[in-house]
Amino acid sequence: MVKIRHWSVVRQVEADDFKHLNYPIYYKVWEQPVWDGEEKCLKLCGDVYGHPDHYDMTRVISSAIINVERGGYNTIVTTKSGTKYILDKVDPLYVEWLELKNSTEIALEGSKLLHIPTELNPFRIKGQSND
Repeated sequence: MVKIRHWSVVRQVEADDFKHLNYPIYYKVWEQPVWDGEEKCLKLCGDVYGHPDHYDMTRVISSAIINVERGGYNTIVTTKSGTKYILDKVDPLYVEWLELKNSTEIALEGSKLLHIPTELNPFRIKGQSND
């Protein structure tokens, strides 16, 4: 399995998205472990270790996430290509962005709308309490 460090979750990313940006396009961490359709096409972005196609510490954007499972202390994310990623440390800038986004949405909506990822609880999985 491939380890991914300093990870974030991004939506469908096209080459044109990077013309004016030098950071990933962050997106909401959805509650369901499986996503369908273009609108919810989520991917992992991060530095990989042990990937058969990339040198260690290469920053990649994965194919679409199709499953999230927990095994002991590890969270394993499977992508459409069949690659299984063990999540390591989350990108602190991603967490900072989500916290900022949360505070803005709390002010506007009055409730916490986004999940802040941690190493042990990176994704909300339907039917499990994570708060």
